[in-house]
Amino acid sequence: SPEFHVSSSNKLAPAVRPVREGSGGGVGRGYKAIVVLFMSGGCDSYNMLVPLSACAAHDLYEEYTRVRTNLALPKSGLDAIDEVSGTQPCATFGVHKALSEVSRLYRAGDAAFIANVGPLVEPLTKQQYYDGSAALPSSLFSREAQTRHTQTVHALEPDADGILGRVLDSLATQPSPYRVAAYSIAGSVRMLKGLMPADIIDQNDGIVRYSAYNRLSGYIDNMTMHESASALSETYSAQLQEMLIRSEDLGDALDGVTLATPFASTSISRQFEQVAKLVKTRLSVATEREVYFVSTGGFDMHNEVIDALEMRLGEINDGLRSFVTEMKEQQVWDDVVIVSASEFARTLTSNGAGSDHGWGGNHFLLGGAIKGGKILGKYPAGLTEAASQILPRGRVIPETSLEAEWSPVVEWFGVLPADLDKVLPNRPNFPPEALIAPEQLFKASALQSLRTGEASGTSKATPPRRRASVLKRKDRRPAAAELAAAEPSRGAIEDHPLAAKLSDAFGREAAAGEEAAAGEEAAAGEE
Repeated sequence: SPEFHVSSSNKLAPAVRPVREGSGGGVGRGYKAIVVLFMSGGCDSYNMLVPLSACAAHDLYEEYTRVRTNLALPKSGLDAIDEVSGTQPCATFGVHKALSEVSRLYRAGDAAFIANVGPLVEPLTKQQYYDGSAALPSSLFSREAQTRHTQTVHALEPDADGILGRVLDSLATQPSPYRVAAYSIAGSVRMLKGLMPADIIDQNDGIVRYSAYNRLSGYIDNMTMHESASALSETYSAQLQEMLIRSEDLGDALDGVTLATPFASTSISRQFEQVAKLVKTRLSVATEREVYFVSTGGFDMHNEVIDALEMRLGEINDGLRSFVTEMKEQQVWDDVVIVSASEFARTLTSNGAGSDHGWGGNHFLLGGAIKGGKILGKYPAGLTEAASQILPRGRVIPETSLEAEWSPVVEWFGVLPADLDKVLPNRPNFPPEALIAPEQLFKASALQSLRTGEASGTSKATPPRRRASVLKRKDRRPAAAELAAAEPSRGAIEDHPLAAKLSDAFGREAAAGEEAAAGEEAAAGEE
């Protein structure tokens, strides 16, 4: 069989593999969904949100045009929005004109921006960046590494599960577990990696079923029903069994689903359309919490920014407009939060044609539950290298961590206060004032369930258990590497039954791997 060719030794165990029957739970707590919109390649988000006028210290728009040179947008290319909190360097900002739907939702109170957000391990100043006295995310400005950091929100652990995977693990292992589901319309992605596999949905065809399943299902069941003592064989068999059964279940649920809203033919609009269809099955599949991942590329704009960014954001805007309309038609707009994300922003300065890989950037959150019409985080007060957050080439040190952005979102979603530091392992490194509280991001009506203790009998958002410092030594940057090597990932919930099954499946092979790794580490230490 193909299984044999993959592992070369399929040692069957007498145990019959249990078929996944959902995540359990379900006590009528309503429905919520998180949709991550990933802009692959590194979105030039300092052209997505631009300081415009009424700036406190100096004319930040003039400085923006001077620093960005050929990359700067004219005022006519920006849609003015007001920032009334008084916490930002300007009272009026400009949103890229291609994102008219985001501007509309901002004015309607259903959209908020988070300024200068990005991967961090702990609070970081420019001085600490240079003297090595604080931990840094590994491989800064590398697209691959920063994609991993953004999707795991665990910047010191390269093998961490995805942030949404950990969220669902937490929800599914609560004393009163939620019925959960994860869907990617953009292939296999790290952000959804957890104990429960995500369902992969084709953007054009939705659920693609195996055409011969009805004829061959009995033979396939005989091939895959028994657990294997071989790690590779068990992985192959389990995924084959899971894929075919889930394809049939989801295909049945989606049969006959129609939407009231037309969607464009672009890739990102088709992905949003599939999400809308899946959301519409929520009652038939009886899920309480669902997470979705959609992605669009073309943002690695080394050669040109102005026209390329307008085209890409325009495609996103069309997809968002249709999706928001459909969510309102389905009467779930108050239960859905859309989170924009990207590996990094781009350099403020031009390379002569486009922009290069940066760091901190600006993003938006949309939804009927969002307390919109404001910019959270802290937009840089200066854009030249003399400013406190600006590195050479105009790379911006994030002032707001991804932990600060995700903390209120996952708490709104139902993660218990006691689990917040498991879901966000670096959260304890940041003081409470460096995090975004749920009441800052969400409307009071959306937090009612938190105040009444929806799942746990507790209602308050707990502050992080502050660690004194990530790094303990005078020579601190090497200590960060030691910490990353020595400290296991806390991304998974180790006591989940699925974790125990995986441990049993891998058995002696996993133990042998650990012994070999330990031997290599010891040898390296002696050298």
